[in-house]
Amino acid sequence: MKRILIATLVLTMLILTAVPVLADSDIKIDAQIRARDQASDKSFDTTYSTDNFSELRTRVGIAGTVNDNAHIYIQFQD
Repeated sequence: MKRILIATLVLTMLILTAVPVLADSDIKIDAQIRARDQASDKSFDTTYSTDNFSELRTRVGIAGTVNDNAHIYIQFQD
């Protein structure tokens, strides 16, 4: 819990210091959501039932361009 709090504070400080720099820049936000269902029937036992499970991947990315020499891209993934 302490690590999450420290990471949140550091990220907040980085964002607050970057806001004046990024005020004149081009900012783009992108996101992806991928849901996948899978079934596993790898047993030859007739009493064995099929295992079904789902996976979900979520990504959010922020891209910023300050000038021709400075680009930044941050992506969070779950």
